[in-house]
Amino acid sequence: MTRAQRWVLPVAALALLGGAGVLRPAAQTDAAAFIARIEAPQVPDRQGFDGLTLAQVMTRLNVPGVSIAVIRDFEVHWAKAYGVADVSTGRRVETSTRFQAASISKPITALAAMRLAQEQTLDLDADVNAMLRSWKVPETGLTRGHPVTPRALFSHTSGADDGFGFPGYDPALPRPTLVQILNGEAPSNVGAVRFARPPFAAFKYSGGGVTLMQLALTDLTGQDLSLIHISEPTRPY
Repeated sequence: MTRAQRWVLPVAALALLGGAGVLRPAAQTDAAAFIARIEAPQVPDRQGFDGLTLAQVMTRLNVPGVSIAVIRDFEVHWAKAYGVADVSTGRRVETSTRFQAASISKPITALAAMRLAQEQTLDLDADVNAMLRSWKVPETGLTRGHPVTPRALFSHTSGADDGFGFPGYDPALPRPTLVQILNGEAPSNVGAVRFARPPFAAFKYSGGGVTLMQLALTDLTGQDLSLIHISEPTRPY
């Protein structure tokens, strides 16, 4: 992956997780009006970028490539790719091009937790430290009245003060463990996760808090998050 290509991945927020495959002709026809609405200036025009086409927005924000997939009735209704995946070679984005999943992974993690809660393996209102073995939320005056819980972590009200998302990692380079990310240790490229408020005192976006839940689910089940079932028992996500 080239340096130019790495810049493409974090900016395409509507990225496909693995490619939509080939859509049926009937679905493409039915989707034409939806695609036209996405590509055209938005109505009503609320100022900002609404008056620009999708191509103009990409140019204005210097976004090389975007892949969009729309889910309707639990199936891919339509998918279309725009721009280039590698600005140095001009390789075009396709609907099968893999982008960084980014925050699409947050609801997937929450679904895994809810499946475990449904099975009474996980308590959303229990102290997350009871689930954790590899790392612990520091016990301070902030958590004396109420522990940090899965519910607080998923709702971004745990008191975690990191406030960051994740810029991603070059697949060719070493990637950090979850504990290294939480501690802000190399090769992590974000700061450490710190707690600055009592749980439920305020909302603050926390990518680190959801990362902590990933570790908690892994420690609780002894499985990698990708192996935890979120729907039918025979269908891991």
